[in-house]
Amino acid sequence: MTPPERALHAEARSSLQGDARGLQQILVNGASLLGAYVLPRGLTFASALIAARQLGPERFGAYGTAASYAIIVSILGSLGMLPLLVRELARTPERALEVLSAAHIVKAGATLVMLIVLLAVATLVLHYPTEIVVSAALLGIGYVFSAFAENLGAYFQAIEQMHVWLESSIWFGLLSGLLGIALVLLTNSVPLFCVAFACGQLGALLWLMRRMPHTARGWSESALADARRLARAVLPFAAAFLALTIFYKVDVLLLERLQDRAIVGIYAAGYKLVDIVHA
Repeated sequence: MTPPERALHAEARSSLQGDARGLQQILVNGASLLGAYVLPRGLTFASALIAARQLGPERFGAYGTAASYAIIVSILGSLGMLPLLVRELARTPERALEVLSAAHIVKAGATLVMLIVLLAVATLVLHYPTEIVVSAALLGIGYVFSAFAENLGAYFQAIEQMHVWLESSIWFGLLSGLLGIALVLLTNSVPLFCVAFACGQLGALLWLMRRMPHTARGWSESALADARRLARAVLPFAAAFLALTIFYKVDVLLLERLQDRAIVGIYAAGYKLVDIVHA
């Protein structure tokens, strides 16, 4: 084999090896993303199943109402920003600090508005009983943690380290699932069962904060200007996510108005199975 032929052969072999590594990375990232959605839902499904048996149809109906209401209102806090952040961070990874600082500012204002709206509408408009209002508020606090965890998770997705996002999701599933089972068995309390969700989201956030590199930590001086630009850009995403979430979750709220809470509990328990399959 002549030297040019050997060089060509080596180049072809190197190209094939690079393609194989790229395919392997795609498969690993895909599996990590799938696991990040399926694993925590499986654990929380188990806790919800035990809660349904422990609380009974009527009180689990209260939980179902609080959960559906909180997830709809939570879009005001998360703004559906995740895909936008992944795109921005993937395009300009060197500006990770600036983009994340801006996202934190936007989320801070959005989650504050979200909590105010959640409490005001639940008490003054929908006139929910105290148990549902408190449960929805605790779930809302969990969605505050989730909103900031999404910011950090977007960074790891953008740099194709999906396994870190998977790790945080596992922490969420373990904490919310196992703690939820323990609390509902020990206390038979709907609000305390919702505390487990907030603790799970906090655990996921703390894990992501721990895994963040030093180059993406801190604060950017241009954060306010970047936040205004990001807030304008996220509006179409927020509208789309809000419409989609209402479409999937408003049925429980309508059922709560038309039927007694026991029927809502049975429906919510059945929907949990659909939810995990839908993941």
